[in-house]
Formats: sequence, C-alpha cells, structure tokens
Amino acid sequence: MNWTTGGSRFSLAVATLVLVAPTALGQSRALGDDVLMLGIGAIPGLGIQAGYVAPRTLYTREALLYVDAKPFSGKEGSVQIAVVIGGSARIIGIAETLGAVGQRRFDLDFGLRLGPGLTFQFEQTRSSKNQRFSLAFEPFLRFSSVLGPRRHYYVEAGVIRPLIRAGVLLRL
Repeated sequence: MNWTTGGSRFSLAVATLVLVAPTALGQSRALGDDVLMLGIGAIPGLGIQAGYVAPRTLYTREALLYVDAKPFSGKEGSVQIAVVIGGSARIIGIAETLGAVGQRRFDLDFGLRLGPGLTFQFEQTRSSKNQRFSLAFEPFLRFSSVLGPRRHYYVEAGVIRPLIRAGVLLRL
C-alpha cells in the first residue's frame, strides 16, 4: 500500500471538510439574520413565548421563555414558566441544500429544547410546593414563512404549555 497517495487523499478530504463545512453550515438562508421570536399560545391555557432564534442553512439555535396560565376552575389553576435552549433541523433548508427542491419562502423545522421550568399552583399543598421545579423537555415542529421585508410569521406545536403557538419573527 502506498501511504503517500492514501495520505494525500485523506489530507485533501480533511481540508475540504474543514474549509467547506463551516461555510455551508454557517450560511444564513431564508430568514436571514438572527431573529426575535414573539408569540402567543393556547391549549390548555393562554400563554406567551419570547426568545432568540439564530437560523442557519441546515439548523437553528434557540433560547426561549415560555409563560402559560392554565384556566381557573374553582380553586384549581396554575402558572408555568420555562426557560429553554435548543435547536432544530431545517427540513426545507436541508432539501434545498441537497437539490431536492428549489428555493422556498417558507421553512419547516423539527427540533428539541431543554431547560428548567417552574409551576405555581393557585391552591398549593405541601406536595405541590415540593414539585414546583421541573425539567422542561420539548420536541417541537414549526412552520415559518415570509410576511414582509423584515418580518416572518410562524406556527409551532410542542409539548410544553402552551401547546400551540403562533407569532412573528423580527429580524435583529
């Protein structure tokens, strides 16, 4: 076996990955620059969602705050607060990169977020006080599209309250 030829091919492959991969992974696409995510949510209560999203060609990086108030029924009800970080795979962005579809003005993201959460019961017992802290783990699916020159809208479904969310993505 000729180590010189094999080594040259390996070096060329590594150099290509080092030079090309960061450029392809770091490119901004349809949404462009980083965005501020502002939305409202419903089911089972009413809530808000706010955070920072950094979209790239193949993925996003995200940090969000959720606040949800579950409807009151007599003495029952609660407020849930969660701060999460995570990311998503941009399904349409990946398909465009592979050449499977042409450039689109919308995207579909599938991701995961994780972080601390607190739940405050209105009628608290000793056990509910002890179970106030939780780990928020959320797989989610988001559709986003262009609304104007600096704004985009999104609709998202996840497992953290509120379950269904919609709002705008404002470029920073």
